[in-house]
Amino acid sequence: MLRYERYVSDGSLELQLEVNGHDVTVVSHGYSEWSKTGGVVWRLFSDVGTALRQANDIYIRQLELEYKDVFWWEGDWQDQALDALLQEHEMLAPAWVFKAGRLWHSDNGKVVQADGSLDETMVERMFLQGMRGTVNGNPCPLLVAQTTLRWLDAEGGKPLPLRIQDAFASAMAVGAENRAHSRFETMHERAVGMFRMILKPAMRERIGMN
Repeated sequence: MLRYERYVSDGSLELQLEVNGHDVTVVSHGYSEWSKTGGVVWRLFSDVGTALRQANDIYIRQLELEYKDVFWWEGDWQDQALDALLQEHEMLAPAWVFKAGRLWHSDNGKVVQADGSLDETMVERMFLQGMRGTVNGNPCPLLVAQTTLRWLDAEGGKPLPLRIQDAFASAMAVGAENRAHSRFETMHERAVGMFRMILKPAMRERIGMN
């Protein structure tokens, strides 16, 4: 396993690149917006692709994008903060969530056709968790939302038509349809759309999603 980490001035971890077996993972702890963070992450994937470019015909099996958003507030669940944060959604945020109390989790998802391709699918998953936590040394309610998009072959088990030598190349090198970048862009758009479905309009406005 290889791991490279970047820390900010206060000592907290900001960015991590890990190569473990067949998996290449980039984690950003300092997310600002897709256009900025995505660019940094994309360069790291490109560096890995360049390092492996001499190996012939390495195909990518799947691509995955995950966001983890954490909301916290002073008080308790009974303060109706959850009602101000989330809106009911039949699949992603079912009605029982709003009556569940302090500790609960909801895990829902579906498989959809990936961006018009009959040969590729995308798994959409929304995991919500209500829990007790600690922020700035004080106990408080937490809502953790993990939005995961996974792009893979429709039949499962087969690699995508993406060679690692090509998938992270520049747009000038290969067509957009053969690049991982376009698939990540699609997954990002779907992830944002899913998150917008469960947030109240006022909360979307507050955190800049409008």
